[in-house]
Amino acid sequence: SGKGRTVVLIHGWGDRAAAGQLRGESVYKYFALTAGHCYKMGDRVGRGTAKLGGGITIGDVRRTVYDQTPVVDAAAVYLEDKILRSHSVLNGSPLEPQPIQGVEAPRLHRYVCWSGIFGGNDCGMVIWAGEKRIDGKWKTMYAVIGQSAQGDSGGPVWDPVTHKAVGLITSGSSDFGGSCYQLSFGPIACPQMLFTPLEPGYGAPGALPALGLEILSQG
Repeated sequence: SGKGRTVVLIHGWGDRAAAGQLRGESVYKYFALTAGHCYKMGDRVGRGTAKLGGGITIGDVRRTVYDQTPVVDAAAVYLEDKILRSHSVLNGSPLEPQPIQGVEAPRLHRYVCWSGIFGGNDCGMVIWAGEKRIDGKWKTMYAVIGQSAQGDSGGPVWDPVTHKAVGLITSGSSDFGGSCYQLSFGPIACPQMLFTPLEPGYGAPGALPALGLEILSQG
């Protein structure tokens, strides 16, 4: 691999896939889950270290389901260095690691939180779920009231009560009220955040089953 572009990753969830056994113990390959629309198979991917540039290479895209039917806006970056695997998200001010306790399907009228490198950390209520056409593809997504900005795609979405992972940031929207606007440092921000579910729901197979991965959680 490593034949594609070198791009910067907005780091999402840590994941693993079974890779057989060694001396009676299960062996795993580790991945970082991110948005499928940003990357192609074989792209070398880095973890961003600054809002407007920089980053360290962590691996390459080994799995993607962005071109399948139904569309799942997700891809998996193989982690060359297993030290980079994580079962936490960064949240709060100042940012602190928050351990994740598993994964669950998102639910309407429930609050979720998310973290984007440009839009920042925010929480809001899930107000809609269904299919929406973006970039020529019909995608099953959930809409949440709260800011999301260009460049946030692939960021983690979780339930702040159960501390379980629920999705990946896909896009911003103004379809449910308000207007998009430009942030002082360039990206366009919108008043709603759209995300791809990790588990099946509303006709979507879910990013994790589609990619054949399980999320890393505490313990």
